[in-house]
Amino acid sequence: MTERELQRKLNIVWEQKAKVEAEKINLEKQLAKIDKQLELLKVQEDELDNARHKVAQKKAPKK
Repeated sequence: MTERELQRKLNIVWEQKAKVEAEKINLEKQLAKIDKQLELLKVQEDELDNARHKVAQKKAPKK
């Protein structure tokens, strides 16, 4: 293999590496968004559980 061929192959590898790095960054951003959404859903779930508990207390027969 000539030096020129090796350089061409190396350039291809660098381009692929750059694409993979960019995709990794995009995936990390998506994961961060998903994590935030999950936290919001957990808060909403807690709020719903609290509301259900309050309703159940009101419906419970009083002694």
